[in-house]
Amino acid sequence: LGEMLWMPLSASWVAQRATGRDDGRYMAWYTGSYSIAILVAPILGGTLYSFNPGNPWIMASIAAIVLPLGFWRLDALVGSGQSVLESTDCDLHAV
Repeated sequence: LGEMLWMPLSASWVAQRATGRDDGRYMAWYTGSYSIAILVAPILGGTLYSFNPGNPWIMASIAAIVLPLGFWRLDALVGSGQSVLESTDCDLHAV
């Protein structure tokens, strides 16, 4: 469920910040970082779980708190004046 909500919004957000000839470069970095995360996450999660089965849940809880704050700060740094959700063409309130 999270990926279904995240992927369209994040791809749109990255594409809107790219300018002119840099579109491909921005999307390449975006998809490259996502691919690295797909490779690293199972290894990291399995390692954390081997030490203590509660560790992945603790890390997920921390990420659920820290990541929204990071995106709020990133949006402020970009200087768009819009929130990340407002900068997409997706209407989440229609559902």
